[in-house]
Amino acid sequence: MNKIRQLQIILLDSLDSLRALQATNQALPTALQHCIKKGRVQRLWNHDDESTSLAAWQKSMLHALPAELLPSGMASAALCWRGEGGVLRPGTWMKLQLAHYAAGMNDVHIRFPNDVSDDQGQELINAVRPLLTLAGFETHSSPGNQWYVWCEPVLDLKTPEIHSGITTNRYDVLPSGVDAPPLRRLLTEAQMTLHQHPINHQREQQGLPTLNGIWLSGAGSPVAASSSTSQRIMSTQPYVIGLCEQINSSCLPVPSGIDELLQLRDDQMVLVLSGADVLAVDRDWMQPVLSSLNAGYIAQLEIYLDHLKFSMQGGRLHQVHRWLSRDNEIVELLN
Repeated sequence: MNKIRQLQIILLDSLDSLRALQATNQALPTALQHCIKKGRVQRLWNHDDESTSLAAWQKSMLHALPAELLPSGMASAALCWRGEGGVLRPGTWMKLQLAHYAAGMNDVHIRFPNDVSDDQGQELINAVRPLLTLAGFETHSSPGNQWYVWCEPVLDLKTPEIHSGITTNRYDVLPSGVDAPPLRRLLTEAQMTLHQHPINHQREQQGLPTLNGIWLSGAGSPVAASSSTSQRIMSTQPYVIGLCEQINSSCLPVPSGIDELLQLRDDQMVLVLSGADVLAVDRDWMQPVLSSLNAGYIAQLEIYLDHLKFSMQGGRLHQVHRWLSRDNEIVELLN
C-alpha cells in the first residue's frame, strides 16, 4: 500500500447538494461535514463571480493544476468537444443547448429539459441552424449527442454555464464581451423561431416544457500548453479528458474505491467525482478517504467545493489537532 503525498478531490455539484440539505434542515453527510468544519479553508474566488465561461468545478480543476496551465483550460466548450472525441480546430467554440424560458414579473426561469428525443433535438437544431449559419457559426454534434457551435474568428466573449432550473434577474448570465451584442440578438431570434415550432405545440399538448430557446456557454479558443504535469488525473468528465489531451497529460479512469487508489504508485493525484448524490459520494469515497488520511496513508488532502478549498494533513497527531481546533462556521461557508 503506497502513501499518497497529495490527494486533491474535485466534487461536482456537491456544494449545491449540501446547500439543499441545509435549507431543508437535513443532516449533512458526516465526512464532508467534518471536512467543512475542520479543514483549513481557502476561498479561491468570490462565489458569485461569473467572469469566465467556466463552470465552478472547472475553475476548481484548474486551481488543482500548476498555475502555468491555466490558459490552456479556459476554453470549456472546446475542451468538452475534444473530450467527447471531436476534432479541435482553432477559433471560438461554444456549447449549444435547447432551453425552456419562462418569464416572470421581474425575472426569468431557465431549464434544460432532459426528456428531448434525438429526433426532436435534431429537428429543433435544424430550425435555428440558418440563424447560426448567418451569424457565422457551424453546428456540430458530438458522439455523446451534445451540440456545439464553432466559428473561425477568436471572439471576445464570456458565456457562463448555468444550472438547469435557475431563476434569475441578473443580466451578467447573458453573453458579455466586445463581441457579445450579436450573440444576444441571436438568442432572441432563436426564441422567435422556436416559439411556434410544431414540436413545441406537441409538447404543450403533452404537458411538457417547450423548447423555446437556446443557450450558448463555455465560449473560448483552445490554447496550446507550454508544459504538462506529473499529477495523476482521474476523471470521466469530457472537459477533464479534453484538458488532459491539451496539456499532453493522461486522463485515467476513476478507481473503484480507496483500496485501488492506495495501490497506485503516483504520489500526487487529482480525482474528479460527481457529487450530485452527495450521500453516496460521502459513503463511498469521503469516509474511507478520511480514514486513510487519519491513518497516515494520505499526507495532504484537499477537497474542492466550487470556490471553497478545504485542506487537511494526514496522521494521528493532525487528527487530534483537528478535533481540538475550533470549528468553521458551516452556515456561513455554505451561504
